[in-house]
Amino acid sequence: DDPSALLPSSLSQVRVGMLLNGFVRRVEGFGVFVGFLDGLSGLAHKSQLADHFVSSPSDHFKLGQSVRALVTKIEGDRMSVSLKPSDCVEPDESARGLFAESYFAERRLLESEALAASDVDWSLYAPGQPVSGSVDAAKTELAFISLPDGLNGVVMRPAHTGAQDSSIAPDAQVDGCVLDADRVKNILDVSLLPELVEAAKANKKSNKKVKKKGKKGKKSNAVKVGDRVRAVVQLVKSQYLVLSLPDCGNQLAFAAASTPNLQVSPHSVFHQGYVVRDAYVHSVEQVDGQERVLVVVDLNVAISKHGKNDNKNKSSKSSSGADGANGSNNNNNDSSSSSNSKDGGGSNDRYFDESISSGADIKPGMLLQAKLVGLSGANLLFAFSRHSGRQFKGRVHVSEVHDLPSQDDLAELQMSEEHVFPLRAFESRIGEVMRVRVVSVRDDSKGDSKLIQLSLRPSEVQAADDGKTFVPASRPTVTSFKRNQLVIGYVSHVRVDEKDVTRSSIAFTINPNVMGRVIASEITDRERELRKLSERFGVNQAVVLRVLSVTSGASSRSKSSNSKKRSLVLSIKRVRHSAAISAIAEAGTGASAAQNGGSSFVDVDSSDIEVGQVVQGTVSRVNAGRSFLVQIGPQVFGRVHITDVSDKWPKQPLKKYTFGTSVMAKVVGQSSPGQIDLSMRKSVLSGKKNRKNKKSADRVEVGDDVEVGQRVRGYVSSSSKSGVYVSLNRGLDAFVAVGDLTDAFLAPDQVAARFPVGTLVSGRVMSTPASYAAQQKQQQQEKKKKQKKLSKMV
Repeated sequence: DDPSALLPSSLSQVRVGMLLNGFVRRVEGFGVFVGFLDGLSGLAHKSQLADHFVSSPSDHFKLGQSVRALVTKIEGDRMSVSLKPSDCVEPDESARGLFAESYFAERRLLESEALAASDVDWSLYAPGQPVSGSVDAAKTELAFISLPDGLNGVVMRPAHTGAQDSSIAPDAQVDGCVLDADRVKNILDVSLLPELVEAAKANKKSNKKVKKKGKKGKKSNAVKVGDRVRAVVQLVKSQYLVLSLPDCGNQLAFAAASTPNLQVSPHSVFHQGYVVRDAYVHSVEQVDGQERVLVVVDLNVAISKHGKNDNKNKSSKSSSGADGANGSNNNNNDSSSSSNSKDGGGSNDRYFDESISSGADIKPGMLLQAKLVGLSGANLLFAFSRHSGRQFKGRVHVSEVHDLPSQDDLAELQMSEEHVFPLRAFESRIGEVMRVRVVSVRDDSKGDSKLIQLSLRPSEVQAADDGKTFVPASRPTVTSFKRNQLVIGYVSHVRVDEKDVTRSSIAFTINPNVMGRVIASEITDRERELRKLSERFGVNQAVVLRVLSVTSGASSRSKSSNSKKRSLVLSIKRVRHSAAISAIAEAGTGASAAQNGGSSFVDVDSSDIEVGQVVQGTVSRVNAGRSFLVQIGPQVFGRVHITDVSDKWPKQPLKKYTFGTSVMAKVVGQSSPGQIDLSMRKSVLSGKKNRKNKKSADRVEVGDDVEVGQRVRGYVSSSSKSGVYVSLNRGLDAFVAVGDLTDAFLAPDQVAARFPVGTLVSGRVMSTPASYAAQQKQQQQEKKKKQKKLSKMV
């Protein structure tokens, strides 16, 4: 268990022929000094630095670089070593795994001092553990996250933010998975990719159950030493790789990122999403109470492919042209396996079509061979041609992966896992060549490149092989959608407001040109379900939706008419109520909640609402102590003021009204554009005047004159150290100074606690705007009289 046991600390432990892991301690013109533990070092003469001639050692080795050394000679207290790659490579995979094992042992040893002085429980932040935090800053390529225990997280954009990259902004709350931890600098590498986060949470939950039950059994998908596994690169470091194992529950693993003393940068060979098809499991051990898996990647093969790719364009044009032609004319109708290129490194260039020399050669309807090179947001990224060193790229939107069902099939559609998350199946297929159809081509905003939309829909990819005559079906624009139409949308962002879940919403993408949004009241009528939106809906998840209306608004960047954006207003909960919605639309606003399958929705807009009309709706938001909003239609909301809830004066009139509560009210006015005022008082609903009694006499109706000395009632709407404001009705507030609140002395800082918002109070009017103005005028006149008398006396 002692990591230092793997490293020699004295010359007596060293023998000629041993392979040792060390680091570059000093670089001189004649050679390199390699350091080991406790001051032990050896010299590698410049003739022993590489398998080729080296004129300047500093061009090949840097101070602090980790190296592997072969002991060639021991004379007294001096040791000579060789750093030639041919001398330092282990032929056996198990032995090669020791390179990574010893590196982490050395790293662990170097971190031991910092760990001893740290109060952080690092088992909570081990690679593979779930974490939550808030975004501190979002840069172009990185996002910085504030985590518990004073730790900081770094997220690569967009590689590890995925579809939610557009929602990464300061103060945004995010869930992530730890990829790596620097225990000295207190910095974590974090991924926000849903598949890794979900795997981390599931693994943590599983570990808790095992500890609680005291079991020592292995998981069904447990990794075993000697296994051959498929791995996907998630993080590239200078010395090692962090990988996920898709076939083993996306468990994380580590591997050496370079062969001993190799001068090729790992970042030039590997990238996020690189697939290793045949990694060897070297070890599985417990570190900080967590399972750590070390695998061996055949780096020589990867680097060899990397070198071939770099030299590919230097090969004869006839050879590459033949490959491109064969690839582009392949008549295999299986769009997912038209080429068996899935090496992760991209050594197959058959997808390069030499007939495409510029963007002008790319036309809608063309059938192309394209290589999947990555995933970004709601898109699959493809490369499909190269000319004069320029590579053309296109994208397949998530809506272009499968054929869309008909309107009749959508209402009762049962989607398979493959259709619910269309992009997941492609996460392990980076580097694969597929057949794609060009849907559209247009210039970007700068006009210096092309935005190329592609499709993988089987009906289009398999429709015809003659790309010149095939015309792809037109994609709907936002104005093509009709009210009550069913559509499939793909989650682009889930917003859960922790302070007020009724303000939560889900943003959807329908196709590359159409976006939509579902507000909380159109997701569910149950407030507790809103708190679990992030668990129920994942990024790029397909959901059947109903179109309620089309909204438009000016872009915040420009006020010109050309900058207006239009989107769909959508509903999730009304997908299966098409007949009820149609019946309500015909019946008008008098329809009852029972007619709508239990929902109080009425298909109206603001132009349908008139004063005096009785409407029905559901509570969509409660403004504590003041009012609540009622959704009457897709985009029509009314406000019930606290004084319009009841003819009586209950102490807590809003208590029984929560999100989703069905209510009936009468339209009594419109206080501002788009703001409809409602009343639920029985006297207003019935149209009969309320009987005069002791309590109703205290009520001030809207428009009534208030007189000095009149007794009134109302609810506290706000408070401060100077006093409180009291709502007498939806259009009239009164102010009570701190000195007039009680007979006894009340300290200013006790006002808010004694009179919280929503408190029922009663009192007498001391002044009105008219009486106050008259009082001020009288005081001014008296002041002038006094000044006049004083001047006469003088």
